[in-house]
Amino acid sequence: MTPVSPDKPLDRRQKKTRNAIQNALLVLMRDKPIEKITVSELAAAADVNRKTFYNHYRSLIDVRKELEQQHIDRIMSFIREAPSAQLRAEPTFFIQRLVQDMAEHPERTRLIFDSGEQFYLAEQFKKVALPALSEVAVGHSKHPEYLPYVIDFMVNGLVCLLENWVRATAPASAEDFALLAVKLIRASCTIMEFENAHAFMEN
Repeated sequence: MTPVSPDKPLDRRQKKTRNAIQNALLVLMRDKPIEKITVSELAAAADVNRKTFYNHYRSLIDVRKELEQQHIDRIMSFIREAPSAQLRAEPTFFIQRLVQDMAEHPERTRLIFDSGEQFYLAEQFKKVALPALSEVAVGHSKHPEYLPYVIDFMVNGLVCLLENWVRATAPASAEDFALLAVKLIRASCTIMEFENAHAFMEN
């Protein structure tokens, strides 16, 4: 994803205008896809004129991209800032925070999955997971060469679980989802502890 950002820092008034445009788009997209929404319609919903809209964005797609990027940045911020040791020791806590953030911003979260940006999100997760799991693999794993495959399986599986959770009509609680996700992630990691793949498959 290529972030959509202004050439210079925004002042308070400009931020307020952009927030109004973004929120208006989220409201309009409850009833119809973005392809059916016009700039005039969005500008009216945001209480701005067309010229003001084009002072901030080139198109409605740019608004959606900025919404997606902001949400992904927020999701990743608390994970990127955490020490690797803490991620290893308390994975349930971090996944629970991730799910809670998604639950608090359901429309922004659905944008990520509806637009296909979950693949970008998965790549961001991999960047965080690799150093944390590499420390474990080097010191304890009998098969560190399995690490890239395990991380791909683990991260893409987690993103798939998240998508199913977001789209569910009666989703599990954030706490229950986090416990399930961590159990599945830990099960994925155990393959590196076996002498060979056959031993893993037999257990």
